[in-house]
Amino acid sequence: MKNNSLFKNTQSREALANINKISLVLKGQIIEKKRNKISSEKIPEDLKVSRATVNRVWALHREKKSLERRYSPGRPKKCSTKTSNMIINISRNNSFLNPRQISIELREKTGIELSRQIIRRTLTENGIFPRSKIKRPKLTKKHKKKEKL
Repeated sequence: MKNNSLFKNTQSREALANINKISLVLKGQIIEKKRNKISSEKIPEDLKVSRATVNRVWALHREKKSLERRYSPGRPKKCSTKTSNMIINISRNNSFLNPRQISIELREKTGIELSRQIIRRTLTENGIFPRSKIKRPKLTKKHKKKEKL
């Protein structure tokens, strides 16, 4: 496994995925302008891209010297970012819903049918975990008597 400073966290991976979406022509223009010593402030204005995009493309070019899109092996995810956000919102609006109920509600709203496992995985990835209710001891007769007074 390579130790790349560009892939330190998931935000970097998502940012890199967005870089892959801009055209090769645009990437080439960014690199050409950087080689011609045009500042990072002027390039975004000229090409109508963000400054962060310019810096990321340049960093990727310095590291790999390639503009080609990376090959991403494996099956594509069934759950898109938009669907994932909908699952999270449904869960936050009603925290008592289980994955099956979330699946039903998602199907009613969007027509997208996802398994309980995908919903469970999505919630876990976003820090939403199932929690059980705190168990408290029942009141004794002594407590009940005190409560009435």
